[in-house]
Formats: sequence, C-alpha cells, structure tokens
Amino acid sequence: MTLEKLPAHLDNMDPDLWMRLYELVRAIYIENEFGKIQETQKRTKAYLEFPHWEYTEKIADFNRMVYAMDIVIGFDWLEWKEGQAMLKDPSQDYSQLDGITLCKLITLIVRAERFYEGYLNNCFENGSVLKIVTALKDHYNE
Repeated sequence: MTLEKLPAHLDNMDPDLWMRLYELVRAIYIENEFGKIQETQKRTKAYLEFPHWEYTEKIADFNRMVYAMDIVIGFDWLEWKEGQAMLKDPSQDYSQLDGITLCKLITLIVRAERFYEGYLNNCFENGSVLKIVTALKDHYNE
C-alpha cells in the first residue's frame, strides 16, 4: 500500500475489520502474554539455536492481520523520527492522530521487529499497540 492510496483504502475498509483487529489486540492484552526469549539450545552436535524472541500465536495473528488489511504501508519508516518519538513517549495521545499516522506507526512497529528483535514485544508491553489500534477502531467506526 502506498501513502497516496491509503486515505481511500482506509475510508472504504469494512468497519468490521477494525473491530476484529481491536478484539484480537484486546484478547492479547487480556491474556497478558506477548512472547518470551528462547534461550540458546543445542539441537545437534553441530547446530545451536541462538536466543530469539518467540511470540504467541495471537501476536503472529496480529502481524498477519495488519498485512492482510493492507495497513502496513511503504514509506521510509527508518527515517521517521517523529513516529519514533511518539512511540517512546508514554503520554502520547494516539486518539488525536489521523488514520494515516496511526497506520504509519503500525508499519514502524511491525517492520522494526525485523531489525530490532523484541521491539514488537516492547510496543505490546508498554501499551502502544493497544492505544494505536483503539484509536483506529474509534476513528473508523464512527
């Protein structure tokens, strides 16, 4: 999805999809399980599995859903300092942001996980994901 096509895509999206995404994220928070670090394990004589994050199935469902909804967008998220600052600010009011900015934040979160393992976990633990998805649901279900 491109930034140019995103506004029309968001305006025409089925409101039930926002509700399903919200319910999935809410269920993740109710269970209070996001993932855990798997320690180094020796699999065979010559094969070691190094420490890595292993996420719950619902976190994997979240990733699949945001990609299926086409709200992970193509932009230079690595250079988006404003978004990084928002995610670091515990007092950030996501309800005041527009849908494009909220989708950019989701993009930053899921894409950053590829380069900074555990980032997705941090964003779930600090409540950012729930606040962003709640803001999207409220904005597009009005």
